[in-house]
Amino acid sequence: MGDVIAKGIDVSYAQGVIDWPKVAKAVDFAIIRATATYPGPGRSGVDTQWERNIQEARKAGVPIGAYHYSYAKDIAEMQAEARHFLNAIRPYRFEWPVCLDFEEAYQIGGPGTPGYPPSKQMDMIDAWMEIVQGAGCFAALYSTGSAIKRLRDAYPGRMARYAVWVAHVDTDKPMTPGGIWQYSWHGKVDGIAGDVDLNYAYEDYPAIIRGAELNGWGAKDKPAEAPEGETVTIPTEELKAAYSALQAARDATGEAIEKIRMILGV
Repeated sequence: MGDVIAKGIDVSYAQGVIDWPKVAKAVDFAIIRATATYPGPGRSGVDTQWERNIQEARKAGVPIGAYHYSYAKDIAEMQAEARHFLNAIRPYRFEWPVCLDFEEAYQIGGPGTPGYPPSKQMDMIDAWMEIVQGAGCFAALYSTGSAIKRLRDAYPGRMARYAVWVAHVDTDKPMTPGGIWQYSWHGKVDGIAGDVDLNYAYEDYPAIIRGAELNGWGAKDKPAEAPEGETVTIPTEELKAAYSALQAARDATGEAIEKIRMILGV
């Protein structure tokens, strides 16, 4: 898989309250869980530490990616999850990929659980990717080494379209290559109480993503955040069209008011 170019972690609510200034001294990147499933009765679908993690990681200068943990059982649910994920990450931009975590046993198989057929797995992954990539994101697929290998064996062309983040722990190398390899679930990093997942990166994703103007780095997609004392102007075609529509609505409303005044004599 080539040389390791960066060392990182992935985190969620499970790591509790993270001391990001300390973590910034120990890692090159962090992939933060944003969402899991989608909103429904009794659930928000948003990781309870998402907002704090992303804001504090940014303040500490840690380059970041984001991930969504899927519980989808079919294409429609996968599409709902993708849209929910995009809503959560929309205010931010990312140097590292935004990822689909596809690992539930009923999805990919596990002890005593056959999982979905590879054809259904691939269709579900494609459905999520189509929405997220269509929104201008650089997306990656996370799953176990065995699950990714099965999908690559069954659908090499379709899988080749996606960056891959492979989970395969307690081994010298993963059973199938990926741009990111999650090699431990029991890492120790100063600033995090307890265990944290550890990762090696073999691709320079920040250069790829920024070069392609994805994940919010394009001129039209930069967040509306200005340095102190400056003003942000976003003259997009969408805003121009919306402004024209509002002007037309204002003019029509004014004409209607004048007609009513004439009728009422006021």
